[in-house]
Amino acid sequence: MRIGVNVSCLNRRLTGIGFYTDNILKAIIPRSQHDWVLYSDLPLTDPFYKEQSNITIVTFGKQLKLSNLIHMTFFLPRYLLKDKIDIFWSPVHGLPFFKPKKIKYVVTIQDSVYKYAPKTMPKIARWKESILHPLAVNRADKIIVPGNTIKNELMRVYKMSGEKIVSIPHAVTPQENIDDSKIMGAKKYILAVGTKEPRKNFQILLAAYKNLPTALQKKYTLVFCGGRGWLCGSFYDELEKMQASGINIKNYDYVTNRERDNLYRNASLLVMPSIYEGFGLPLIEAMACGIPILASDISIFQEVAGDAAVYFGSNNLDELKRKLADILSDEVQLENLRKKSKKHAQYYLGWERPARETLDVLNTI
Repeated sequence: MRIGVNVSCLNRRLTGIGFYTDNILKAIIPRSQHDWVLYSDLPLTDPFYKEQSNITIVTFGKQLKLSNLIHMTFFLPRYLLKDKIDIFWSPVHGLPFFKPKKIKYVVTIQDSVYKYAPKTMPKIARWKESILHPLAVNRADKIIVPGNTIKNELMRVYKMSGEKIVSIPHAVTPQENIDDSKIMGAKKYILAVGTKEPRKNFQILLAAYKNLPTALQKKYTLVFCGGRGWLCGSFYDELEKMQASGINIKNYDYVTNRERDNLYRNASLLVMPSIYEGFGLPLIEAMACGIPILASDISIFQEVAGDAAVYFGSNNLDELKRKLADILSDEVQLENLRKKSKKHAQYYLGWERPARETLDVLNTI
């Protein structure tokens, strides 16, 4: 069988979808008897994809957003027919407009942010998603989602049954013990991970930290880790004001994988204040390191973290301030949460499970 995959997310700095795609493919392809054809707008730089005998890479050309969108939406079916593809899988919210009868389509829908948190997106991105998201859902023969929360969202939005939707939760790669003395040294810190954009709701965490007792601010640095996203100007304005006033905050826009792992491993607490997410990889990445979790009470976080986290209303500043102070002031609670995190993370360790389940979808479609 010949399987085509949209891998344009792999020729950029890896974030959520790119990280997911990379880990799934690296777990599937070496163990697969299928032939894989990877479609990208730019050449892939990771040696892994060039070293596998059952991979063919097809490159479109320049990295132009509109050009890539046009290629993937309108011209890709011609490539698929020429390359004799049996199944085409897109790990991003997009499938070609035209669907050759002989080819089955599978798409991974990571979230429905354009429907459930539209104000957190720029207008052009929201407009694009309002076209590509329904197109992908309707064109797909099978839909993979990272959780039952997203499955239920799709069923509500598109008034569809769940028959063609398969829930496959993401995973985390077990990390080795690494000394992080070059990053935060021996300092204690609260960690927040994610791209700086409105739905991450990092400004409520800034406000909560600003109002912590001075003793807790001195004991715990607030550390943000994640790239600059859209509509993030107000976050950086507030961050810089607080830093200028002497408040104990560090920000890392981009870090290496090793630095990120170090930040997780030695954090005292992870705070996830998002108002909307499709999954929440930082939750399981932190839990795998035994880090206590304080998260907003959105449905997907409760599905992913269960009783291993403490929750607060996503827009309830007073509740966040209170629970943040309570947890940081209580070593017994912190230790209990560490144990819960480590135990709960066992299900998510290793990409073999989601890779196997994804391959099952492709094999049985």
